[in-house]
Amino acid sequence: LLRLQLNNMKSQMAEKETARLAELKSRDDEIISLRFQLTNMKNQMVDWQIQAQKSQAKFDIERNQLLHLNNELRQQMSSVQKVSEETTQRYISLEAENHRLE
Repeated sequence: LLRLQLNNMKSQMAEKETARLAELKSRDDEIISLRFQLTNMKNQMVDWQIQAQKSQAKFDIERNQLLHLNNELRQQMSSVQKVSEETTQRYISLEAENHRLE
């Protein structure tokens, strides 16, 4: 009878140990899965940062190009205005000369 009880206790302990090991295995699997997810999230974040830096660099280049074009346009407008003023003065002078000759 004692042997039977001892065998039952051993069997119960073995079942408990098996259940505990299964729980530990399940936790290990969950930890591995969470670590994998975390690594993927970190990689995604790095990808987003790289993409953001590329976008910022592209924006900076385009902004500088637009500023350069804006400056060129201002210079051209200034030149056009100067030529226009000179042409107007030349026209006034020619009109005055024309009236004088008449």
